[in-house]
Amino acid sequence: MKPTPPLTRFIGEAERTLQALLKHQLDRAGLRFEEWVTLTIVSGATVPDKAVLLRQIAAAKVVAPGDEADLLHAIIQRGHIEGDSALALSAEGRAVFEPLRDAIRGITSGLFAELPADDLDTTRRVLETVTQRANRFLAET
Repeated sequence: MKPTPPLTRFIGEAERTLQALLKHQLDRAGLRFEEWVTLTIVSGATVPDKAVLLRQIAAAKVVAPGDEADLLHAIIQRGHIEGDSALALSAEGRAVFEPLRDAIRGITSGLFAELPADDLDTTRRVLETVTQRANRFLAET
């Protein structure tokens, strides 16, 4: 009987392929991945202060621990995020973020088209569980 490849192989291949698709879009917009993630965090709602946003960036694991403030400073300097206490996307940030978000939504909707809703729900639950367990493992080490 042929051995079954580990599930992590398929998760990794899917993640790297999706990352390549995203990177192509980000390159066209002149953004790095960690900047995109930060703009995505801020796009949902005004963030009450920098400390909260720095914790959210840290939780996203897109930069090395301790580099969150440098990332945020660079994005503010580019004019994509504004605010002294509460932080939000600036008009310039929205002009970069929104068309990019729409393009990415178009790509991902095509990728998931015609997949059974039950399969997508199961996949979402499994990946959330794996992520939670991995986060607990990281916290313990």
